[in-house]
Amino acid sequence: MPKATMAVAASSGSSPGGARIGSQEPRARVAVGDVAATDGPNAGMLVGSMGLELPPWEHAVLDDWCAVGVRYRAAYSTCGLSVPCQNGKNAVVESFEAHRSAVCGWHALHTACRVKTVKKSLQRLVRYFTR
Repeated sequence: MPKATMAVAASSGSSPGGARIGSQEPRARVAVGDVAATDGPNAGMLVGSMGLELPPWEHAVLDDWCAVGVRYRAAYSTCGLSVPCQNGKNAVVESFEAHRSAVCGWHALHTACRVKTVKKSLQRLVRYFTR
């Protein structure tokens, strides 16, 4: 499996009313390696059926993260995402974890700086599968 990195950065801010301002689209995207196909659309449909709606830029991240090579193995052994707080990181990570767990039988190790963040993510994943 080629070791490749996919990194995304986006800029945004918040107005006093709480609405996001600035661009939500990634300004940098790197995806290196041989890719035969992607399970990204399937991952998006799966989490969509679980009630999680992703914006187009998060679907693009899923397309990269769910890329597969010619033998239908994961194209990337390392994936990354760098976006500001409150910009959708957890949603796309949880979508990837849900798809890989449910469809591919993978185990996910979800880490974060705060235990509270990991607990909330686990609770959301459990809700996705128990609806």
